[in-house]
Amino acid sequence: MSAKCESNVHDFKEKWGNASKTSLSHDILCLANNKRNEPAYLIMGVSDNFHLCGLEESIDQDEIYSWFGKLDCFASNEKPELKIHPLIIAGKKIDVLEITPDDRVPYFLDKEYSSKGGKPIQPYRIYTRNGDTNTPINVQANKKQIEELWSIRFM
Repeated sequence: MSAKCESNVHDFKEKWGNASKTSLSHDILCLANNKRNEPAYLIMGVSDNFHLCGLEESIDQDEIYSWFGKLDCFASNEKPELKIHPLIIAGKKIDVLEITPDDRVPYFLDKEYSSKGGKPIQPYRIYTRNGDTNTPINVQANKKQIEELWSIRFM
């Protein structure tokens, strides 16, 4: 985070309430499917331009596990492992959602998923990040990115 910018493995959100569960799931898929298979972080309480906003509301590990654990749309029920790290920086609370790397990438859904509102995440599409940008929800990663992710699984 020393570069003070988003990347393939860092995404900033001002607060938990800004994201629908569909959007949050899409962010998690994109970050989990990073081509270097590194730990990835969704950082809540920090704006895209690295302004430390802090959080008024927080979420705990049990809430994430309860919601994410119940999702039954992941292919072969393989989901990235998530951990929440609450931190205080300059007197402001932030939450860091860590997405742990493993050799089960690429993660994808085998049925459509949508919470209230917004475009659904489509089945059998592989999403990733290109720098600071998620693969749009209505397309999928390019062929080269997909091949790189599958090579992690088969190495």
